[in-house]
Amino acid sequence: MTIERIKINSFGLHKNLELHFTGGINVLYGENESGKSTLLAFVRSVLYGFDSRVSDNPRKKYMPWDATDGRFGGELIFTHMDKRYRATALFTQSKRTDIITLYNDITGA
Repeated sequence: MTIERIKINSFGLHKNLELHFTGGINVLYGENESGKSTLLAFVRSVLYGFDSRVSDNPRKKYMPWDATDGRFGGELIFTHMDKRYRATALFTQSKRTDIITLYNDITGA
């Protein structure tokens, strides 16, 4: 799997963030507490959801404090086995109301 683009509407400290990646190795770097681990948590949560087995509720950790409607998320565009996909995620305060959708970015299916 190769990640091409990360677009975060709102997740943790990130708002309206869009990152494009090129072929090969891409490096994320920055000061402590600048959001590097939050980016990885975003990718993990879009692909696998939040881990409900942990003692601390990760939703509270990554829900922006100014999210007035309690919604947060974004999209991930990646290729896998020569097919391009778009995964969109809209997280809420409850797993029951999360909306995660996976599209084939070429066919729209």
